[in-house]
Amino acid sequence: MNINILGLRMEVTFDVVEGVGLVLTYEVTNDSDHDVYLMNRLMSYSEEARSRVLSPDIILVTLHPETGVIAFSKTLADVMPGAYKPIAPYDTPLRARGIFREEVKVSLPVREFNQYRTARSGVAREYPKASFTLGYYVCPLGTRERTERRLGQEVILTETPPGVQLRFGEVTSDTEALPRPVPAIALDEE
Repeated sequence: MNINILGLRMEVTFDVVEGVGLVLTYEVTNDSDHDVYLMNRLMSYSEEARSRVLSPDIILVTLHPETGVIAFSKTLADVMPGAYKPIAPYDTPLRARGIFREEVKVSLPVREFNQYRTARSGVAREYPKASFTLGYYVCPLGTRERTERRLGQEVILTETPPGVQLRFGEVTSDTEALPRPVPAIALDEE
């Protein structure tokens, strides 16, 4: 669902770089008079580090084999059955009339990932197309921000006024042909 309540503009490019993988670059322009918070600072659990990690390269991945599309997103993940609470991302403030740009590097083969599970093994299938969705919410009047260190990085924490319902939105790119098809591995059915 593409719910772009403020009319944010987003440009997205996909490149395949030898030795790096798939590089997704997006730039969001906020032409509105309202600050927004981009839900782009996702976390994941690293088995090597045995802890949570925070990186611009963490991105949700949903594979659509019927259309050959890899749907990338940075937003609130759907809560999986059996999960006891949602995993919420940290936010990046995008001020009114501001611009934000980020580069995301995804190693190949791309692995389906939903913040609760990652595809570990399986047969890779080639995917020729991709899209990107970015979640955000509008900054309500009276919101306070503070900066803290979490997972080794500075993050913005917001405190919204009590009783104020947040207005969430998404901005989604067009589905684009990749420079060349890339291999991707789907989650096992459970």
